[in-house]
This record gives sequence, structure tokens and C-alpha cells, in this order.
Amino acid sequence: MSGWLLASAHHLLAFLLVAILAIELTLCRRGMDGPATRMLGRIDIAYGVVFVLLLAAGIARAGGTNWPLYRDNPLFWTKLALLALAGMMSLPPTIAILRWNRSIRRGGEGPEPAAIRTVRHWMHGEAAVLLLVPPVAAALARGM
Repeated sequence: MSGWLLASAHHLLAFLLVAILAIELTLCRRGMDGPATRMLGRIDIAYGVVFVLLLAAGIARAGGTNWPLYRDNPLFWTKLALLALAGMMSLPPTIAILRWNRSIRRGGEGPEPAAIRTVRHWMHGEAAVLLLVPPVAAALARGM
């Protein structure tokens, strides 16, 4: 894949990831019913897929002849660490959403308000970590 096409895909995936997280935050609210919880589950799957594609595109961009430039740059590793942290922070919401959907399929009620609050806190944390990535990426792109 040519450099500009890979870079374009990488940037579009980053914007898409943030948009999906915003959709998740919008859907994850008090009083969610079965259809909203199922939709949240599908959106969460999309988040995971986009996250993996974003990492793959980023690794592809850093690989090859560019690798020595990235390997020795602490900003590259900072960016990867931030993304790893955001990825780990997405696990508790994903597990909760899977549980909620399993419960609803078995005839249970929707999620409790306290559980929704906890998941939203995790999602806000993810968003805060993801907000740190663009400044690091910009510094990395300028050879700082």
C-alpha cells in the first residue's frame, strides 16, 4: 500500500475510533432497554475492530525502512503506551456490555444505573487517554 494511502487510512481510522467512542457514550445511559443494549454491543464490536485496524495501520506505517526512526524515538513508545492503556481501559466496558446482553437474552432486566455509571467512567477515561495521542503523534511526526 502506498505511503499516503496507508497514512490516510491510519488517520481516518483514528477519527472513526473517536466517533465510535462518542456513540458508545451516547448510547450508554440510564434506562437502556434491550434494543439499546444490543445496539451498544454491536457498536462496541465495531470499536474493537477499528482499534485493531488502527494499530495494524500504525504498525505498518512504522515498519520497513522507517523502523529505525521509530524504534529509537521515545515518543513512538509513548504513543504505543497510550494506545495500549486505552485498549486496556476498553476491556471493563466490553465485558460489562457482553454481560448485559447475555442477561437480556436470558430475559433479565437492563443494566443497573450503578453499572452504567461505572462503564461510562471507564469510557470517559479512554477518551481522556485518547486525547493525549494527537499531541504525541504531532511531535513524533515533526521529529521532536
